[in-house]
Amino acid sequence: MAQENQMKKAIYDALCIELGIQPIQVLKEGNRETLKGFTAQGLADHFQVSRNLISHYLNQLFAQDLVFKIDSRPVYYFPRKAFLEQFHLEALSRSYTSLLELMEEITLAEGRSASFSLMIGANESLSYCIEQCKAAISYPGQGLPILLNGPTGTGKSMLASCMYEYAKETGRIQPDARFVTVNCAEYANNPELLLTNLFGYKKGAYTGADKDRQGLIAAAEGGVLFLDEVHALKPESQEKIFLFMDKGIYHMVGDNDTWYEGSVRMIFATTEDPKTCLLKTMLRRIPITVKLPSLKQRSRAEKKELIAYLFKREAKAIHQSIRISKLAYQVMESVDYLGNVGELKNYVKASVAKALLHRGDTQDVEIHIYDLPSELLDMQRREVPQAQFDDHTMIDLEVMEDEKRNSQLYQFNLSILRSFSTFPNKESNFPAFAYSMHERIEQYIDDLYYSEEEKDSPNSKFVYNLLSNIFQIIASKYHLEKVSNNETIILSRLIIRLITA
Repeated sequence: MAQENQMKKAIYDALCIELGIQPIQVLKEGNRETLKGFTAQGLADHFQVSRNLISHYLNQLFAQDLVFKIDSRPVYYFPRKAFLEQFHLEALSRSYTSLLELMEEITLAEGRSASFSLMIGANESLSYCIEQCKAAISYPGQGLPILLNGPTGTGKSMLASCMYEYAKETGRIQPDARFVTVNCAEYANNPELLLTNLFGYKKGAYTGADKDRQGLIAAAEGGVLFLDEVHALKPESQEKIFLFMDKGIYHMVGDNDTWYEGSVRMIFATTEDPKTCLLKTMLRRIPITVKLPSLKQRSRAEKKELIAYLFKREAKAIHQSIRISKLAYQVMESVDYLGNVGELKNYVKASVAKALLHRGDTQDVEIHIYDLPSELLDMQRREVPQAQFDDHTMIDLEVMEDEKRNSQLYQFNLSILRSFSTFPNKESNFPAFAYSMHERIEQYIDDLYYSEEEKDSPNSKFVYNLLSNIFQIIASKYHLEKVSNNETIILSRLIIRLITA
């Protein structure tokens, strides 16, 4: 035991020494060779022992919360206390999906908003969407025009707003640059009014134009112009925008002799199929189209997180604690919201409003089944099993969300999804992609096998014994090779994590 503790201390000290000589710029660059000292293989080379042995001790340090890790390719381990002190942080998560995610947290601690990282699903269903948005904003010059496409309520306006914040954070636009929104549906029957508002007009351009007036393009100068519901634009209106998109110049209404210049980043959004509602010449001028997933297409974990987030936001708005019964929560989780996140948000508000009527003077706000809107109950497409009809047990949404985020299986799946969505040229460079996935799975298997927490778990032992008997019967009956003890241990612990995830 004393020898084990000495080895763990030596590994921890080696990580602290390595951290002390690495500036933050090295972490930002994420150079594999430079950061080798933070990996199991790098430490194994340093101490001249096997990588499996180092992984064993690193997992013990991780279980004791002495180190945190980056589930990247390869996995990096950093000493928690030393990292907090060096980068002046108050707290760190147990694990991160990438060095970029860690850097965003450091940036946030420095007082800057890590815009996209605050979106639910940023590292999961929305990860590729966000990569596209960042690419459009970061393109040299004035960025690239981008089209956000998705059903009503999927978060197109929020994503556009995050792009604007990201542009400010990264210095692409000035801090005082404006974000101007135009709802094109308001001008569906009056395209001339849209052009007047976009480009502005000169005195005398039409009856009542008694002075020059700048348009929304001028108002958004140096910032972002967001054209929502762009499918409502008539073909002639779309054509009027072409010239500005191509050359950044336009005429004010009533002045066809003078060219005015504008410099804005353009974001478009539509709920319709772009190929049917926009001119081909318009689509050719928008090189990036982002397809946002419906709520039904997003994971169950994200749906839970959204429900918890929306209730917590309402709690903050009314300055009251909110809890929800197990049954009411199951109903909300089971419904397919045709209006997506926007519709879910409205039902949360309606439920809280109704629950406020039933609240006593000193009670917290409690959401029960009878507080849910009747339309929501009518939409429920699957019945909650009778055994789970529990409208008395209240759920702490904050605790539920924290437990999900701290789940090792959740973090592992998150890292796999992140890698899949961001790995460049998966098809043309498949061997490299397959190798990266192999490394990550191998690391997770090490974590399963060396987990001290699960080693003495009664549930883990029960499942292990059950699997051992099953494998023995199958091997004997069908004359198959026996499953090794180590493989049985790993499978039993994986089953436990699947059950408790």
